[in-house]
Amino acid sequence: MKKYICFLTALLAVGTSGVRAQNNYDGKIKVVTREAVHRGDSVYLSIDLSLQGVSVASDRSLTLTPMLMAGDRNCELPSILINGATRQRLYNREHALNRRLPKPYLVLTSKRSRDDRAFGNYDRTLSYKAAVAYADWMQHARVVMLEDLCGCAGHAQQVSIEPLVNRLSHETVVRDTVMPKNDYAMHLTAAFVRPQVEARKERGESHEINLHFPVGKTTLLPDFSNNGEELARIETQVRNIQHASGIQLTNMSVRGTASIEGSEASNARLSAGRAQALLGYLSARTRLPYGICRVLPGGEDWEMMRKEVAENPLFAVRRYELEQIIDQPGTADRKEQLIRQLDNGTVYRMLNDYLFPRMRRVICRLDYVVKPYTVDEARQVYVTQPQHLSLDELYQLANSYEITDPHFGEVFETAARLFPDSRIANLNAAASYLQQGNTERAKQYLDKLTDTDLPEYANNMGVYYLLKGDYTQAAQWLDRAAARGCAQAAQNKQELLHKQQSLKQ
Repeated sequence: MKKYICFLTALLAVGTSGVRAQNNYDGKIKVVTREAVHRGDSVYLSIDLSLQGVSVASDRSLTLTPMLMAGDRNCELPSILINGATRQRLYNREHALNRRLPKPYLVLTSKRSRDDRAFGNYDRTLSYKAAVAYADWMQHARVVMLEDLCGCAGHAQQVSIEPLVNRLSHETVVRDTVMPKNDYAMHLTAAFVRPQVEARKERGESHEINLHFPVGKTTLLPDFSNNGEELARIETQVRNIQHASGIQLTNMSVRGTASIEGSEASNARLSAGRAQALLGYLSARTRLPYGICRVLPGGEDWEMMRKEVAENPLFAVRRYELEQIIDQPGTADRKEQLIRQLDNGTVYRMLNDYLFPRMRRVICRLDYVVKPYTVDEARQVYVTQPQHLSLDELYQLANSYEITDPHFGEVFETAARLFPDSRIANLNAAASYLQQGNTERAKQYLDKLTDTDLPEYANNMGVYYLLKGDYTQAAQWLDRAAARGCAQAAQNKQELLHKQQSLKQ
């Protein structure tokens, strides 16, 4: 479920009756609700918030508070506090003086703060998880986000309420079949695998820059069209990596792409020249070592055009003919000529209006090496740049929390999201959900590991079937894991035997 939380009415209306804040908040917050469920004796909320482009006025603060509401009853969950630059300095001062302050889930500095380099210029996605004790009045509760924009210097406080989930879901965790009077409560243990240490943490990111050049020219004009904004954006990205503590920029490659107008040779020359112009601009502004900078071959972007034609409904009527032309052998110039002839030029004009401008872009790739982090350092990095952590660092961070702490499972789930092709990341995410008794989410990760030979996988499949009450399947998986030396499987098999004995009494 996705929601866009916006304070400017011109951005997006979500149909609530809350008061809108104006003129003191820029950007929009995209909220993805991962889970809002009553399970056992608790209510669990898991959401992702993307704060890209969010900016709060210097003397203001924005508080985001998830809340359960039903009738005249409500229950607030821990808040996220986003401070403007001046507000953050006041907050830090009060904190240093040991003043009594609210204890929010997280305190962040708005994008406008100079001190917030690492956070302010990345995707800025926060993974929020919280749990509260369930009460009967929550049976039909809805989940909302209370947005409180307040400030000083005479600013009025502005509050709005945005809906996240219309109704809380209720999940029955099936740990066993219906228990007879003398039933035995099993104590099951999922198995985790520690990942290998990443000897050299190499990371990279790509940025598309939409620059405008005079027709047929490669001269980069910062004041032309929206070039200033685009150049400032990529320069900020480069400087953030260049000056970030513990990060070393190792390579910057720039590749220009062009639309299909004109000759292929001319477009290849223009795209290379324009990429070189951007590289020269960035090298001069950021003083990067020349040896790590290079221009990659570019030219007409037929790959992008092929993908757009296949997916964009604008080209559905002539999709077959366009795909036949794009895929046929021959020169790019010949293909362009054939496209121009389609439907007396109508198709070509449509491409020129809706696609060609986006094909003229420059792609900047930044590669860098990240230093190893201790657990304490990883806890700080995780909040703003979890992609800079290795699988092993995430594993150690997760295990720094108690297994009952929501952060324990959250970190393992983040690891699986950052390393989706890692069987260890998916195995550990499944194990963390099994420890919570959440068989549905655990199975989603276990299903990604059907070809694994890890004994821990067999153990966790056994735990899954024990929780589902299928003891025959559970025994088969546990025997397989125990035969391969999995200590947890042997313990779980003993628990199963105690369970089966109790059922016979």
